[in-house]
Amino acid sequence: MRSHLTLLFLLFIASCTPVVVWETAETEADVGKINKASEEFVAAAKANDAEGLVSLYAADAVLMPPNEPLSKGSEGAQTWMRSFFDQFTMEDFNISAQKVVVSGDWAFRRGTFAMTVSPAGGGEQMQDVGKFIDIWQRQSDGSWKIHCNIWNRDHPPPSQ
Repeated sequence: MRSHLTLLFLLFIASCTPVVVWETAETEADVGKINKASEEFVAAAKANDAEGLVSLYAADAVLMPPNEPLSKGSEGAQTWMRSFFDQFTMEDFNISAQKVVVSGDWAFRRGTFAMTVSPAGGGEQMQDVGKFIDIWQRQSDGSWKIHCNIWNRDHPPPSQ
C-alpha cells in the first residue's frame, strides 16, 4: 500500500512539473529563421504590401484580428490584408518579440507592436500599440510560416 501511495505522489509531482524545451544549436537556428521572417513581415507592412505579408503565412493560417471575425487560409489572409490597406496607409510599424519558443516543427512568439497609419481617404494619422502571439509552423522546405496570428490593442478602438 505504501509503495502505491509513493508512486501516486511521484506521478502527481511529475504532472505538475513544467516541460522544459532545451535550447540547442538547431533551435537557435530556427529562432534565427523566425526572426528573419519577422523582419520581412515588418518590411512588407511598412511597404503596404499585402501579398508580401500573406506570403509569410501558412496556407491554412488563421488570423484573429481585434474586434473582427477570424480569417482562415491564404484567401482569408489576403482578403483581410487588402481590406486593411484599402482603408489605411502604414506609416510606421515595429514589433518587439519578448519570447520565442521552438518545439519540433512548431514555435510560438509573443511580443508587442506599435504602428502609425493614415486613413486612405485622408485625415489625421492614428497610432496604435498592443500585443500579439504568433504560432509558427516549420514548412516542408525548412522555412517557418505563421500558422496562427492573434493580436489586440492596449486601448479600445476609437469610437466611430
